[in-house]
Amino acid sequence: MHNQNSIFFECGSASTLAETLAAACQKAKGSGNKSIIGPINTNTWYRYRLLERDFSEESLPPFGAEPYDRDYKEQLEILAESRFTVAARYHSSIFSFDSSAKGKPHASNPNFFSDSNFYSDYLFQALLAEIYALSCLAFADNYLYQAISFDAFSKLYLPLENIVKDFPPVLCRSQSSGELLGYCLVLPYLKDTILFKTIARKPGAQFAGMGRAMVEEAILRYSQKGYSKGVFALYKDDGSSRYMQDCFGARVFRSYALFSRHF
Repeated sequence: MHNQNSIFFECGSASTLAETLAAACQKAKGSGNKSIIGPINTNTWYRYRLLERDFSEESLPPFGAEPYDRDYKEQLEILAESRFTVAARYHSSIFSFDSSAKGKPHASNPNFFSDSNFYSDYLFQALLAEIYALSCLAFADNYLYQAISFDAFSKLYLPLENIVKDFPPVLCRSQSSGELLGYCLVLPYLKDTILFKTIARKPGAQFAGMGRAMVEEAILRYSQKGYSKGVFALYKDDGSSRYMQDCFGARVFRSYALFSRHF
């Protein structure tokens, strides 16, 4: 659980959740805090959120980094009994690659281009540095965002190096300077389905449409490799994040939530 003074409590199972919540609330109030929020493992760069509803009825297996606990329904009941309510809601949605999404990328902009030949072993660490710098800008206003060091970021993404060799991200760079302006990180999920783990671009109205263009480029590339579906993973239920869901007619198959209690 997370509060403004960063006091954390660990809970291993639903059977001990009520006791943990009571202790956390007592500690938070004793420290002068006005609210408590969770589940969150130190900050939003790591595992957080609780599965709230599985619309697929388990027909779609959990994917990497998804907060999927088999006892989530019991956890939800305990949170409600402990007077916790939803503070923020998130979704994962699935869509099919149809003919309308395979054409020329949307909103082509002469000021940036898609970099399709980025990868080589010795450049992976440099790419991480670029993605880290852009992510710090793109996510700065995200709910509960906290900065982490590049070393901590690298530890999260270095395990993906071998996957990235086979599933290179879509990168958008400035035509004039080569600066990384946007990236779309793609990972394998099912035999016919790819996972859009992260879609990020540099803030600014001049980059509007870049996210959709990167998704369309990814669809074009991966449909040629036999993939026919995509998943938008773990996005917040707000206007900006739901844009991709609406653009591609994606259907929500799981929802998640962060919970809070105010004193």
